[in-house]
Amino acid sequence: MTFNRWVPDQRGTVAIIFTLVLVPLVAVAGGAVDYARTLAARSDMQQAADAGALAGVGLTNVTDAERMAVAAAVFNSNYDSNRHGAATPSVTVNGSTVSVTASVGVQTAFLGVVGLEEYSVAVTSGATTKEGHGDYVCMLALNRTMSGGLKFRGSRDLSGLDCTVRANSNASSAVVGIGAAYVANAKSFCAVGGGQNA
Repeated sequence: MTFNRWVPDQRGTVAIIFTLVLVPLVAVAGGAVDYARTLAARSDMQQAADAGALAGVGLTNVTDAERMAVAAAVFNSNYDSNRHGAATPSVTVNGSTVSVTASVGVQTAFLGVVGLEEYSVAVTSGATTKEGHGDYVCMLALNRTMSGGLKFRGSRDLSGLDCTVRANSNASSAVVGIGAAYVANAKSFCAVGGGQNA
């Protein structure tokens, strides 16, 4: 008689269901946060690898070991190991091509609860110079889509007669000159996109 009295009583089931549903919800939300951190680490590491490869390939009259050292130093100065974890670049030189690879294990903040302690992230970047275009680069804009990545204006002068000015942007106005008072002299100007006077 006492047993039958408790069978239809469903009080407290909401708390049990909520507890059972809460664990996967926290895992999904935490997974999204950890994945966003991983994407940020990959993006930052890719930009650092790109900068290192471009710096290494832009050197002239140096040994391969010097190219490798410069590429690694530029990678390290552009990558925030305090934010994402330590990553050591591997730099190779093959003729006129400099390649930078790096990897890091990004520690998870939430997914460790379900057994995933870290995400592995790896990037590769390579830069090649054409024969006769391996001049020393004195100014380099890395953003691939920015309009006006390099701007010259006012009464400022750029005197880089023995070096190259490069913009990696594919925008039609990757390099912009504003007004008529500026002076920009360099051995060469190079932009993936184009340049204009405004």
